[in-house]
Amino acid sequence: MYDAAIIGGGIAGMAVAARLQASGLTTVILEAHGQPGGCAGFFQRRSFSFDVGATTLVDFGPGGVGGEFLESVGMLPLEGEVLPGYVAWLPDRTVTLHRDPTSWSRERLKALGDTPAHRSFWQLLDRLADVFWQASRKGVRLPIQSVADAIRATQAVGLGGLPLVRYLSWTMTDALRAHGLEQDQALVGLLAMLVEDTVHSTLDEAPLINAALGITIRGAGLTRARGGMRGFWHGLTTHYRQLGGTLRVGCPVERIEGQEGGFQVMTRRGVIAAGQVIAAVPAPLAARLGPEPVAEALAPYLRRDATAMGGATVVFLGVPEGEVAGQAFTHHQLLHDYAQPLGDGNNMFDGPAKRLAVNAAVDRIFEPTVFSR
Repeated sequence: MYDAAIIGGGIAGMAVAARLQASGLTTVILEAHGQPGGCAGFFQRRSFSFDVGATTLVDFGPGGVGGEFLESVGMLPLEGEVLPGYVAWLPDRTVTLHRDPTSWSRERLKALGDTPAHRSFWQLLDRLADVFWQASRKGVRLPIQSVADAIRATQAVGLGGLPLVRYLSWTMTDALRAHGLEQDQALVGLLAMLVEDTVHSTLDEAPLINAALGITIRGAGLTRARGGMRGFWHGLTTHYRQLGGTLRVGCPVERIEGQEGGFQVMTRRGVIAAGQVIAAVPAPLAARLGPEPVAEALAPYLRRDATAMGGATVVFLGVPEGEVAGQAFTHHQLLHDYAQPLGDGNNMFDGPAKRLAVNAAVDRIFEPTVFSR
């Protein structure tokens, strides 16, 4: 019997499994596909490897969320190319989204407006981002579900950041409205793209703090791993196995039975016994696979989010290296029409074929569903 069985070999499942294995527990990862990666994965054709989905790693430098994860499981720092940012192409202007905060501060005022309202708005977002990026690196847990969580959150945020707690109930639209900027077409268009891509929500629904983190991920550091996501996953899975962990790919889970201390995970390749089961898969799938109490607990959230499901299409086009030689910014985001809703081509993120990337982060704020305590 394993101490823990982790359903899903994406970044969340692998991170959980590696941490548990490094702490001395026995773990097994059950991944339905032929290789790990999830929405930050890759596929191979002949001698080529292609990244798919979220393939730029965020905050993997020393002291960052990703950097702390690698250190905690005994891995060396991430090797890769640090990206300086990317360019957003709006219908009537371009905006360079610099990683460097000073350059970004100048660019946004020049390209999007330099009024007292604009300055006040960006100051609020900068403050939120500064406080809560640091809190995420200290392991803050959201939502707060216990006194211990509240104490930990207070310590992570710090006394100086406590006044920002009043923004927990705000959305990005609330912040724009409070500064009289909700009709600023270019600003709203840019923020909508960034929030959709990072928080997977809209300005009207995205919590302000989450949105502030999402639109400032460049400042936390965008890194293209050496060897792409294939290189990243090869290094992580090799290390996990060296720790003694078991990774079973091509092993879809059909259902989970039992209770804490004695779960049976039914797969197409046999039954796995585990004292605890962690589902690092989408909530609808967790509800379908888990025991009835799990489905009942998740039902309100599934009903709430039934209309919020989305997806994306990835297109691979070869670009000669010479076409992008010498260009500092090789990644681009495009918005075609302010008046049209995002989607169906109106919000695209692209880059050279060897450098295709979207933003992703290993963030401990996200906690997979745990079938036990």
